[in-house]
Amino acid sequence: MVVEAKSLMKKAFCPPKYNPGVAFFATLLCPVLLTLKSGLVSVKLTPGSRRRLWALKNAHAILTPNHTTLYEPGILWWVSRWVPGRYFFVSSRELFDMWNGFLGWILQRVGTYSIQRGTVDHDSIQTTLTLLTQGPHKIVIFPEGHTYHQNDTLLPFLEGTFFMAFRAQERLEKALPGEAILIVPVAIKYRFRFNSRVRIIRGLSALESALGLPAGNDTSTEGLYQRLRTAGITILSRIEEEFARTPEAKESINERIGILKEIILKQLEARLGFVEKKETTVLARLRKVIFSAAPLLFPRDPGVDHHPASLLTEDEKKVLIKNTLRLLNFIALYDGYVRENLCQERFLDTLHRLEREVFGDFRTEVWKTAYVNVGNPIRLLDHYENYKQRKMETVQQVTALAEAEVARLLKEMEHFCTPL
Repeated sequence: MVVEAKSLMKKAFCPPKYNPGVAFFATLLCPVLLTLKSGLVSVKLTPGSRRRLWALKNAHAILTPNHTTLYEPGILWWVSRWVPGRYFFVSSRELFDMWNGFLGWILQRVGTYSIQRGTVDHDSIQTTLTLLTQGPHKIVIFPEGHTYHQNDTLLPFLEGTFFMAFRAQERLEKALPGEAILIVPVAIKYRFRFNSRVRIIRGLSALESALGLPAGNDTSTEGLYQRLRTAGITILSRIEEEFARTPEAKESINERIGILKEIILKQLEARLGFVEKKETTVLARLRKVIFSAAPLLFPRDPGVDHHPASLLTEDEKKVLIKNTLRLLNFIALYDGYVRENLCQERFLDTLHRLEREVFGDFRTEVWKTAYVNVGNPIRLLDHYENYKQRKMETVQQVTALAEAEVARLLKEMEHFCTPL
């Protein structure tokens, strides 16, 4: 069934309503909640990162961390309490409706405000511009746009964050000539707190059992890697069978993954009535699908009756949800990710992808530490003259610069790993 694509209904904007009392108790509870929900037992700043954060005391700044999991906002909140200045956070609108709105009430009072995905959220944009140009505030925005659960890679940064930052620089230049908006690259990487090899082996064995594979006995490093790869190829073959595709013998694993992503994506686009644009990437097209399927992926979102997904049958909705989440689950996965660095962290990243496909969620959890690496800021004032002459080109250049710096910061922490 092909339906006409329409824009999402605009939800009520949730502005920041900072309350020192609520923020104080949230600071006390944040470490406990992160530990209970994610197994995170500590957060550490890399050498020099605390100094760079302290240098932002009187700065107008946007922090741009990677967004591997759902827990990076809590980690940055944890870190922000160690350094001076007021921090604000931008979060997707649907989170404010969780727990019957109670989560939103808390989020607003610790300095979080909403942005509605898939729309031009003027209220959110204006709030960001106001906060950046009034007072020396710090705003945390995740420019990847969504999570992907693969800690040693990045998704391409969305340009909207940096276009908004330049608009703030325009305002600031009129009010306070010579003052700069700073883009502060931040990388967050997880390292296991303890050697979790036994737990990983147990999780891999459970996956093999669910797939009907022979019980693996080889627990050497190479043996575990081959067992994981066999499980992955088995799942890949089953999905290909589901979509009636027979791979050619000459195709590599990555080619098979790429072709399958394209097949699934085209089906999703057809269900939503989208016309494919040849110049867009698979990720850009998937983002469009995710934004458009938001009322189904996040049932608390209103506006379903005004959305193309509302015209699908119940069975079609289930298929759309399943395959959208499936694509998002595997969007960053590639053959060779584990082989490049045979460590427990990368192994579990991939095991989690497979567990989610087979079981519907992650099953193998471990205790971990989050390392936060803060880079040197990018001064938008240094790029402002170029921006006035070539706006889009300059925004793209600064977006690429920030993305490359976060990637470099992640690379610096490559040694934070546990041998497999």
